[in-house]
Amino acid sequence: MAAGLIFGLCLLTALLFRFGSSGAGLAAAGATALASIGVGVSAKRLGPVETGGLLMLAAALSIAGALPGVWPCGLECHSADDYRTLFDLPVFLLAAAAYLAAAAAFLALQRRPGLAELAAWGLIGATVYYLGLSARLGLACGPCLSVHTAVVATLAGVARGRSRFTARSACAVVALLLLRELHRLELDRPAPAVPPPVAAVDDDVVFRAADLGRRLGEGNQALRVEIVVSFKCAHCGGAFAPLHDALRPFAEKSGVEIVLRHALTSRKPAAKELLKYAFAAAARGRYEELMVAGYAALGAVYEIPRGSAADGEKAYEEMRERMRNEDALTLAKLKEKLDLKEEAALIAGHPAAFDRLLREEDDALKALEFAGGMPLVVLIEPASGATLERLERPSVEKIVAAVKRHLRRR
Repeated sequence: MAAGLIFGLCLLTALLFRFGSSGAGLAAAGATALASIGVGVSAKRLGPVETGGLLMLAAALSIAGALPGVWPCGLECHSADDYRTLFDLPVFLLAAAAYLAAAAAFLALQRRPGLAELAAWGLIGATVYYLGLSARLGLACGPCLSVHTAVVATLAGVARGRSRFTARSACAVVALLLLRELHRLELDRPAPAVPPPVAAVDDDVVFRAADLGRRLGEGNQALRVEIVVSFKCAHCGGAFAPLHDALRPFAEKSGVEIVLRHALTSRKPAAKELLKYAFAAAARGRYEELMVAGYAALGAVYEIPRGSAADGEKAYEEMRERMRNEDALTLAKLKEKLDLKEEAALIAGHPAAFDRLLREEDDALKALEFAGGMPLVVLIEPASGATLERLERPSVEKIVAAVKRHLRRR
């Protein structure tokens, strides 16, 4: 009976995330976690076969998230594309392999499942890491949360296991720390790029013009405000124009330098190309115009197709295809809105300058300790380079208040 309850709650959670609302799915996931802990600490805890079955369910849900058109993971449109892979391998498939291996251990070691229980606790630690990452990035991905719910449900069999509590806890902590380190290495891994070019004079001129064109105010000021945005971040798009307008007076009258940084959240060639067009527009004095048009283009990519209810599945597949090709479609829409022939000629004529811009932008993001939440606003004292304040996903009003507060302290 206990096994049927836990499996039923896991399936209900997945169905609510897939066909219902995120709120209902989260409520069901919470109920599943509580019920699993209750069963796990009672005398009716699940046996090795039932626990292995839950891991098989987690593997099945992971495979569903990896198959095109079955149940797409929404991280691509939430500026977290790089978290969907680990050293170019799909995380969903890596997770499915780990779940199946642990399930096989439970089935093979039914009489002495201690090692299988430790493996399950390691997977629970990995789930805790990913749940924390999702909370930090402000994400609620249905396929991911359904998988994590099934993994947490294994507590119904291992919460009070045969192995020592210290050993189980150590496995969870080691898995969490290992994943954190692997993701740090993944995000620090340089994207494939051409070797550093031998700078020509005209390339230096283009580089400086592009770098200055995306700034408001002058360098060596009393306060520098670094703002990290991305064309894949819809929240950044909604805040860009109001934020630019609100900060412009500080750049013109109060000795504040505003620097917009671009997070390259995907290694796809189209993502790099889109960023190069932003720099080319900055070099030609059209930066703000291109940014506004770029976010409008992103919105046009995700306009909901109109049609009858019978066309729902077709519309869903079309939206999934748009997600896979978001950067290329955004650039195509942008070229429809603006005449970018001069920018294209600038990029083609000075590839070394734009490759250098991308490399140095990546270095600047590492210096800012950018981890994914956008927009990220960092207030810096130019003379010392010291960070005065960091704000993740702030409102325009909160950013303006922080700038005023630090200006008063000067």
